[in-house]
Amino acid sequence: GALEGTCLFYFGVFYCGMAHLLLFRLHGTRKNILKARTSMSRLRKWIRKGVTNCKPLYELLKAEYAVTRNSRTRVSFDSACHLANEHGFEHIEAFAYERAGVYASSMGNRIEAKALVKKSMELYRKWGASAKTRWLEGQHFALLQEGRPVTLEVLVPVSRGMVEEDKSTEDTIETSNFRDRLGERNYTRWYRTIDG
Repeated sequence: GALEGTCLFYFGVFYCGMAHLLLFRLHGTRKNILKARTSMSRLRKWIRKGVTNCKPLYELLKAEYAVTRNSRTRVSFDSACHLANEHGFEHIEAFAYERAGVYASSMGNRIEAKALVKKSMELYRKWGASAKTRWLEGQHFALLQEGRPVTLEVLVPVSRGMVEEDKSTEDTIETSNFRDRLGERNYTRWYRTIDG
């Protein structure tokens, strides 16, 4: 169609495939895996037609698909990171490192996961996505703190990064308000870290 010439269309197909893979992991329904494979085949078709910008999107979708099938996952993530860098898609490269880090963590390789998540955060920061960087700090708080001495100086900046930015908020957060601002999940992580 008319939109096929735009980059946004390719990204739409890519994110649709990613969403279906997530739904497959959550619910295990066959239709979601089939729709993800349809997205992959559309991207592959465009690559054959010479749309090279689809290569990193296809490789990352292929890596996520491989996670569901437990096959050659690491190779696909490496390829996705390399191709995104080669094509100048910093945000896709950052996303690829993020997803590779999540995969490495789920496989128990915490050292590699930490390095991949840090690389992802560095790329998001470089791209200008500071909110995404703060979100990753919150999501991977325990992983990122491994090997570092736990002190108040380490905890407070990361914890504040997890709190949504509010210009009216003073530098100090009242203890009763602190738990509400962080959210239950991040507060529990923070508390467990300082409590030992």
